Amino acid sequence: MLCFGIIFLQTSCKKITSNAQEIETTFDLAGKEATGESLTEDVNNVLTSATDSLGLSGNREYGADNYLPSCAVVTVTGSFPDKRITINFGDSCRSINGIVRSGIMRINLTDSIRRPGSTATVTFENYKVNGYQKVGTITWQNISNSPGTKSWRRIVNNVRITAPSGNYWTINSDKTITQIVGVFSSTNIDDVYLITGTGTVTNAAGESRTSEILEAIQKKIACQWIDKGIVRYQSANHTATVNFGIGECDNSATISIDGNTPRTITLP
Repeated sequence: MLCFGIIFLQTSCKKITSNAQEIETTFDLAGKEATGESLTEDVNNVLTSATDSLGLSGNREYGADNYLPSCAVVTVTGSFPDKRITINFGDSCRSINGIVRSGIMRINLTDSIRRPGSTATVTFENYKVNGYQKVGTITWQNISNSPGTKSWRRIVNNVRITAPSGNYWTINSDKTITQIVGVFSSTNIDDVYLITGTGTVTNAAGESRTSEILEAIQKKIACQWIDKGIVRYQSANHTATVNFGIGECDNSATISIDGNTPRTITLP
C-alpha cells in the first residue's frame, strides 16, 4: 500500500506539473500571436501609406497622407500586373509616431490595391520593427464585391518573428479585413478596419495553438496598435482569451486562461 501511495503521488505531481506547463505555454503563445498580429497591422499601415502616397490605391488622390518617414527610400518599378515597390528603411528609420524600422519591405501589386480582384504580396529582407524581425510572405486579395465596401482576404504564410531576445515563433493565418470608416475618403487618416478569421502560432519547440477571433479586431490607421477585439486560443485542456481593449489607443492587451484573472501584456 505504501508503494502504491508513492506511485500515486508521483503520478499526481507529474499531472500537476504537465498542466502548469500547458497553461504557461498557452499563455506564452497567445502573447506571441498577439504580438504577431500587431506587427502584421504595422505592415498594413506601411502598405496603405505607400500605395496611397504613390497613387496606387485605386480611389485615393495622389500624394494622400503619407505616414512613411523621409528616411524611408521608396523605389517603384514595372507596371501592372507586376508593379513593384521597394521600401528601404536603412539601418534605423524612425517614424513620426516613434516606430523604428530597418531593412527592406518589398511589395508586388497586380493592380491598385483598392480595386476588386487585385493582389498585393509583401516580403521582407532583414526587416525589423522596434527590434522584432519578420521573415515570410503576407498576401492581400481584394474581395470587395459590392459598391461602397472594401474588403480583403489576408493570408499570412509562415511568417517567422524573432524578438530582440532571439526568441522566435511562426505565424500562419487566414483573415478577412473589412474597412468600416473612410471608404469614400480621399485620404487614409480616418480609415478604420475590422479583422476576423483564424490562425496558428508555433514556438521554437514546435508547440502550437490555434486562434479564432471571437469579437472582430479593430485597427485604426491613426493608431499604432490594435485597440479593440477578443481572440481565443485553444490547447488540449485550456483556453486563453486575449482582449485588446474597448477602443482606446494604447499598447496593452490582457490574456486570461480559462476565465481566470487576466495578465497584461505590452505590444511592440
